[in-house]
Amino acid sequence: MIEVTNLNDSGNGSLRACVEASGPRTCVFRVGGNIVNHSRLQVSNPYLTIAGQTAPGGGITIGGASMQGEALFINTHDVIVRYITCNGFNPNTPTGPDTGTVCFEATSGAHDVIWDHVSLRWWGNKGFISYSNDTSNVNNVIHNLSLQWALVYEPNLTHPVGPGTDAAAFPAEAVNQDFHHMLFANVGHRIPEVATPQIRFVSNVVYNFNYFASEPDGGVSMDFIDNKYVAGNMNVGNSNPHPVNVNSSLGTNCLAHCDLNGVAPSIHMSGNVGPQGTDYELSCETTSEGGGEGACPIRGSWQRSSPLPKETFPITADAASSLDSVLLPTVGNSQMLDCDGGWTSRRDSQDARIINQYKTLGSGGLFTGQFTQSALASGSSTSCIESLHDGLPDQWKTAKGLSTSDPNLYKAKAPNGYTWLENYLNGQ
Repeated sequence: MIEVTNLNDSGNGSLRACVEASGPRTCVFRVGGNIVNHSRLQVSNPYLTIAGQTAPGGGITIGGASMQGEALFINTHDVIVRYITCNGFNPNTPTGPDTGTVCFEATSGAHDVIWDHVSLRWWGNKGFISYSNDTSNVNNVIHNLSLQWALVYEPNLTHPVGPGTDAAAFPAEAVNQDFHHMLFANVGHRIPEVATPQIRFVSNVVYNFNYFASEPDGGVSMDFIDNKYVAGNMNVGNSNPHPVNVNSSLGTNCLAHCDLNGVAPSIHMSGNVGPQGTDYELSCETTSEGGGEGACPIRGSWQRSSPLPKETFPITADAASSLDSVLLPTVGNSQMLDCDGGWTSRRDSQDARIINQYKTLGSGGLFTGQFTQSALASGSSTSCIESLHDGLPDQWKTAKGLSTSDPNLYKAKAPNGYTWLENYLNGQ
């Protein structure tokens, strides 16, 4: 358990010091506010939990006007990132697919990684991208990722794209990169774009997309289950109004061992609703991104009647009709833990603005510099009594009937198989 005690880019007590440490570790925050990364914040050592829900005050944001490099870059395994916000706006960095800011990225070597209850906004290049780029080692491809319960909104006008998966090599092996229980608002397209197979897009709300929303490329096998597409002012009059455009060709980024080339898309749709109706009524074929819609819906040979095989820990879907009540209370960086282990609501004003826009079905647009980072209270690092500085407040231990003097309690296993620290971090 490593305490983050300041908002510095580096040095003792910084988030970077915890991220770059080795061995199983949990970053617990003693301060809230904005951390400006002056270089890529890179996770290369496995077994890391970033517990943003422990931050006092207004919580933790990474990025901002002077950020350099990715707000968080992961090329290792067994990483959990929870309850942080990425502010991708740096007016000093040109926006675009090669130069703009990036919030969260995973690359070769990354597997078994979860981003949970995060907020992403105003990026100039990508908000989230996974990229398998090791052309020599099939065993080093990205797999088993989950981006979940995230609030994703307003990419920069110059490159207004959402999240995606891609591969320079071995795309057929870069599997199980899933997106579920998310709210996308005011994003142009690529929600998501995927060029790797076995992708699940489950129980998401996509609001006010531009020309099309989701784009599975050729060779992709993808499930769309219980999603809700809601067109807004950005979608009016576009040549690609259907939310799911299935591209017949694979992206051109693959350089070696391109084992999806020539493979037809395989799309399963169930429980989805949108402007044109349900499921495959929302789909059209394309031959290039934004190049105009062809056959609508997609041909029968691309339609798959059964979902992909369940993973070890399968996604529990929520029906599209229930998503507003399920998602809106807690989606994004929305909560913190109190000293008793209870969840307390906490949203900054920009996230709250987006939630209100969706609730009222109001107009919105892409990011052109019109919004600014919310002021975040630092909070008090002594609000909880923690005799051992082990991440577990004494109040919580006492309520659970646990020792307040055992220095090894935090990493001991509780009866449910998780450590006591994990139980506190999960609000249990």
